[in-house]
Amino acid sequence: MAYKHYHTHLTSRDPAKAVEFYQRMFGAKVLRSFVLYGGVNFWDLDIGGLRLRISGSTGAEESGGVTERLYGLHHLGLLTENLEQTVAELKSKGAEFVAGPTSSRPGIKYAFLRAPENTFIELVEMADDELGKYGISPDWTEDKV
Repeated sequence: MAYKHYHTHLTSRDPAKAVEFYQRMFGAKVLRSFVLYGGVNFWDLDIGGLRLRISGSTGAEESGGVTERLYGLHHLGLLTENLEQTVAELKSKGAEFVAGPTSSRPGIKYAFLRAPENTFIELVEMADDELGKYGISPDWTEDKV
């Protein structure tokens, strides 16, 4: 059985605010918005090729008998070519960084910023040889593809 990424779903107490955050911070594009489950708004966003779906509920809680609404996601990992420049740009937009920039080992630098619903975004800068270990081409950026 083969698998392919379809979407990552983030549930939020204020989904419209979460959508605005990802648009403002990362230039996310709204691919579509729709309504399901008797009035729950959904948004599908594209962030550098990652499909992020945001809503207030998935319907899974109700159908699965879960009595507590589940919110969130721990973090999304996004590559950047220049971590320091990216951190400065996002701070100028009001981003709150909770860790870094720092390095876990040679060739990898990272920082974490807070997103809605106490979710984090990990920004990672990798040297070309590190990218190769993850099967990512050194020419991964949009302007080089």
